[in-house]
Amino acid sequence: MPKRRSFSLATFLLVGVICALLISNVITSTKLQDAEAEVGSVRQNFGYINADRDDRIYVSSIAKFQHSRGAKLRFHAPESRRYSIRVSEVDSSWQHDDFEALSNAESSSALTALTHEEAIVSYDLAYDLRKRQPILVVQSLERQSTYAPSEWQGLDQLDPKVINLLDFSDVSQYDFGPDEVIALASFEAPSCDRRVILWLEPQSDPNFKPTK
Repeated sequence: MPKRRSFSLATFLLVGVICALLISNVITSTKLQDAEAEVGSVRQNFGYINADRDDRIYVSSIAKFQHSRGAKLRFHAPESRRYSIRVSEVDSSWQHDDFEALSNAESSSALTALTHEEAIVSYDLAYDLRKRQPILVVQSLERQSTYAPSEWQGLDQLDPKVINLLDFSDVSQYDFGPDEVIALASFEAPSCDRRVILWLEPQSDPNFKPTK
């Protein structure tokens, strides 16, 4: 007659401990995946910046709508500094590092300001049915501004070419000195002699407010 296998109390306890550890590991792994997904969603919607120096201005990119040709950017600026987002019309031969031409441009306007240490700014093209032309739309938490170049009258919304001058395909963020001018985007339209440049300008006046 075959002998019955018997299990001691210690064996049952060991099996119970192993099962509890496996269940705990599965629960922990699931929670970790959920947390990582939530962090990824936050970074996608609000951007992520690793600001390891207080005297630099940092810029990162945030996910945008599929059909958007512009960009959505997050800025982290030095606490005591203020910056304006400006638009200038320059000659079609403008070079990326010619910041003097931006400052001296006859057609130049401040669209919005970075008045906080953290700021999110987006820009894109839209079509103004009343003016019958494409316009540049710049949106921040404080305000939405538009700019309608006179040379764009009569053009289709898709005519202006958008060139995002900060390329985030290989980097997650840029950092600049607190007094650096940052060219953000260039807008070019066929048969137009001028380019529209969106750029960030440091402001020495802490009470600076964008023009209406």
